[in-house]
Parts: sequence; C-alpha cells; structure tokens
Amino acid sequence: MLDEQAKKTMLRKIPHGLFVCGVKDGEEVNGFTASWVMQASFQPPLVVNCVNKTSGSHAMIQSSQVFALSVLGAEQKDLAQTFF
Repeated sequence: MLDEQAKKTMLRKIPHGLFVCGVKDGEEVNGFTASWVMQASFQPPLVVNCVNKTSGSHAMIQSSQVFALSVLGAEQKDLAQTFF
C-alpha cells in the first residue's frame, strides 16, 4: 500500500494543462495553480475551473464573480510551482 506522499507524487505526474488562476475582490488579490480546468461550452465560450470551497480564493470568486485564467506553457512549470 502506498503512503500519502507517494500517492501525491504519483498523482502529480498525470499529464494535464498548466494554469494559474488570478482572483481579485476589492483591493485583495490572490493567485493559485489550477489543476482542474475543462471546456464547458463553445457558444458562449465557457470553461469550468474547480476551486476548493474552503480556500480564500473561492470566497473571493464568490464575492467578486471574477477570475482570470492564464494558460502556461510547458517551459513555465517554475511559474506554476510559485502559485502551488
């Protein structure tokens, strides 16, 4: 049976896009690495970005109804790690 750290390490190796989600509510700003982003619709063009309900960013998005999603290239893994 795998220990928790081994599971996390293995799950992080599953290929997926790199995204940074920026949020702002009033003067408060935050950013985080988004790991679950998918297309929701072509018309209108919509995406789904899953955010942990217990995070401060979730509360900011609920309040402001605004977020920005940046798609990172493979060479920007270090930038994604900054927001992890």
